[in-house]
Amino acid sequence: MSKPIHIRDTDVIRAVEEGADLLVIGRRRFLLVEVDEATDEPYRVTDPEEAALVREALQDTSPRLSGEAAREYLKARLREHGIC
Repeated sequence: MSKPIHIRDTDVIRAVEEGADLLVIGRRRFLLVEVDEATDEPYRVTDPEEAALVREALQDTSPRLSGEAAREYLKARLREHGIC
């Protein structure tokens, strides 16, 4: 995992602070996920149910959602698996 990039662009900072979920850079889209702590260590999935969720997401079989609908879908899936 690479080191974090510190953003100084005021437009990007404002968008994130206002709750933007997605960054579009050229033709690529990046989902923003807030983490509780900064670390140089990669996140390791150790819970089998969480691993299944990650595999499902990587298979590109998840519905295409945006904004609040995506947050609600993710929360529901995590609850189904007893993660939150």
